[in-house]
Amino acid sequence: MEDLATEAARLLFSQGGLIGVFLVISCLINVLLYRKAEACEKARLDDTRALHAAVAETGKAVGAMALAVESNNRHMEARTRATEALAVEVKELGQKIAYEARLRDKLDEVRRGPP
Repeated sequence: MEDLATEAARLLFSQGGLIGVFLVISCLINVLLYRKAEACEKARLDDTRALHAAVAETGKAVGAMALAVESNNRHMEARTRATEALAVEVKELGQKIAYEARLRDKLDEVRRGPP
């Protein structure tokens, strides 16, 4: 591209023609466009790298959240089992209390004697 611009400048000075002027201008425009495209490509690559890093960090965060949820589920399951066991014990204790209350009533009847 720059060789072309040099050749166009040589033609301009050697021939002095309008074609050389147009050729120099078109080469300069092409060089500017090439540099602009190169800068855009670099910016796109930088954006892609930043996006990749953000996606990787998001993946790590999602993984950590999944582990936390799994841990929470295990704790909740353990608490549920403990609550169920406690409910069974409370039910058994309630039955024992009811049984003891019936025994006390019968013992009171026996102590009072026949009517």
